[in-house]
Amino acid sequence: MAEDWVLCMGIPDPDARRAVENGDLPLVHYEDLAAEERAGVLATAPAILLWSAKLTADMLETAKALRIVQRIGEGTDKMDLDAARSLGVLVARTTGINATSSAELTVLLMLAALRRLPAAHASMVDGRWEKWSVREGTHELRGKQVGIIGLGKIGQLVAARVRAFEATVVYHSRHRLPADAERGARHVPLDELLATSDLVSVHVPLTAATTGLLGARELGLMKRSAILVNTARGGIVDEPALAAALGARRIAAAGLDAFQDEPPAADHPFRSLPNVVLTPHIGGVTDDSRALMVRRAFANIRTALAGGDLDPIDVVVAP
Repeated sequence: MAEDWVLCMGIPDPDARRAVENGDLPLVHYEDLAAEERAGVLATAPAILLWSAKLTADMLETAKALRIVQRIGEGTDKMDLDAARSLGVLVARTTGINATSSAELTVLLMLAALRRLPAAHASMVDGRWEKWSVREGTHELRGKQVGIIGLGKIGQLVAARVRAFEATVVYHSRHRLPADAERGARHVPLDELLATSDLVSVHVPLTAATTGLLGARELGLMKRSAILVNTARGGIVDEPALAAALGARRIAAAGLDAFQDEPPAADHPFRSLPNVVLTPHIGGVTDDSRALMVRRAFANIRTALAGGDLDPIDVVVAP
């Protein structure tokens, strides 16, 4: 095998495999290997391209030749960063590339929930013309307050887009951003954001501090007419508490692209609630963004294997 090659882990579908095969380094797909082959191949891999698979401390310990773990996307909650740090392994991601896709899906979920789009579509597919009933309980985004939890790159793009719909924006982050990064949004405490916003949108990473950030108490602060949108990570929201709030109409609706377990179980209550819009964690990936992420990922891998320095914006753990 060539000295420089890439071990691909968790490439989710044939289209994604075709996308990564556009790179110019030899590839080995971990999932294609027999169980007895995996440890040996992992031990000699100079680079790992990680999509949706988990990368544990034991796996990193096995990967003795590893010089870089490159994540396609931004989330690093499926890899053991402490182990990578202690082993001196470079960990990188494709920062910011999927922000536009995620922001656009966020606004799409807002509008779909506000206008009860799934119900309207289902009625048409079923041959019904429910022009009046599907309009009941629908609203415009104009004039509403959107509360953004986490005003990073995606949150800033969401803020810009909802302002184009004549909505106002407040946000909560652990630290207030410089004025030029706030995009006209107003920083408020989390409880105030929840209590006063018509739509609440989640854009923080999943960490120990954000796990269960929105539980029964926090959901109980929201307006009965409010809509929760989560395109970040499922573990940030207490799913049983959210299902209970939606079932009791304690909040009006939710638009969800991320779940605690993916895919959620067939009998998960979200699947049967009429006031939920669901998508299968597609926020960050379009054909456009995927091509750009793959290109950046392979550029980072080539640079790392050649001994060069990556753009600091992509570096999660430095060796």
